Amino acid sequence: MPDVQTFPRRILWVDAEEPIEALPLLRAQRLAVRWMPRFEAALPQLQAWTPHLLVLDYGAAPGAMRYETFVHAALPLADPYRPDGPLAANPWRYRAIPILLVAGGLPATVPGYVVPHLARAIQFLRKPCAPARLAQVALQALPCPVRGLIIDPARGQVDAQGRRIGVSPRELALLVVLAQFHPQPCTAAALAQRLAATPGWTVGEAAVRMAVLTLRRKLEADPAQPRHLRNEGQGYFLVRHPTLLPSG
Repeated sequence: MPDVQTFPRRILWVDAEEPIEALPLLRAQRLAVRWMPRFEAALPQLQAWTPHLLVLDYGAAPGAMRYETFVHAALPLADPYRPDGPLAANPWRYRAIPILLVAGGLPATVPGYVVPHLARAIQFLRKPCAPARLAQVALQALPCPVRGLIIDPARGQVDAQGRRIGVSPRELALLVVLAQFHPQPCTAAALAQRLAATPGWTVGEAAVRMAVLTLRRKLEADPAQPRHLRNEGQGYFLVRHPTLLPSG
């Protein structure tokens, strides 16, 4: 199998200083990383970008929101993986976005500092963090991509658990959009809007639903019990973490 580019797993990093040494190393591991200097700026990203891991500096730049407020008050209400959240049925069974806590200076040297703040964090790293060590911890905390569905737009091919599936250009375009939305669900209306520029599409929700029905018949051994493409009332989504190859 050729070297593939798994649709990036996402890290949201909140730190007073941009981690310029660690970012290139993380991105070289095919991870998507966004850096924010303040917690209040990071909060909207939870819904808009749905990160898989938070790297939080206890001493992030002063602002209206402190670490304790973000982690213990704001995050539980906004986390898309929370039990009543839009991604509660995620394939990794998250109950909350994992947090990697980092800190330097005086807070990190106070005896017992780590204990109260690890209640919501998976691990603590003292700054300055060695980029290689941080990347190792981050990769261990992130979900492992399952290459059960490989989408190759350049060749017009789709592999589903080792089976080569023949798909039409519109079905391929549909899969690409769903991979880009993953793990968020996408409604038929949103799919129609994104696919409006695709040649040959009669854009509309009915056309999208018909394309999904046809695609399921090709992808699924039992279309009545779909294992790849589902809809549980909030929109269509790919069950397994997709592998999306470069388009050109």
